[in-house]
Parts: sequence; C-alpha cells; structure tokens
Amino acid sequence: PLLNDTSFSLIGSIFDGVSSNQATALIEMKVDGNVSDQIAPQRISFVTSQTNSSARTEKMTIKSNGDVGIGTTQL
Repeated sequence: PLLNDTSFSLIGSIFDGVSSNQATALIEMKVDGNVSDQIAPQRISFVTSQTNSSARTEKMTIKSNGDVGIGTTQL
C-alpha cells in the first residue's frame, strides 16, 4: 500500500426523490505513512456534504499519531 491508499470506506447514501444511492457522507481509513513489516499507519477521515451541495469535503481527521483536526486541512 502507498501513502493515501484507502483501506476501508463506510458510505452513507440516501434516495433523494430523483436518484438513488446519493452518497452523503463517508468514513475512510487511509494509509498515513510508510508501511513495513507489521506496521501500517492509518488515519481516519470523516467526510460530509454541506447543506444545498452535493460536493463532499473532509470535516474531521484523526491521524495515526493521535492528532485530531476538525474543520482544517492543517495537521
């Protein structure tokens, strides 16, 4: 696995009255560093869409070192 590869995704979706399976939120685990023998650092990202928007953006991240970022991309 390479940095930022996704190892797990949990996707929330709804029927919006027109289309089915509109993904509204997701929780992802991604590789967060160098992978070696029995070591695979991961971060957890929480992604949601704004009201009146279909675009999803990352809202919270828990890094492999324990740092938590809410509403920021700087960790």
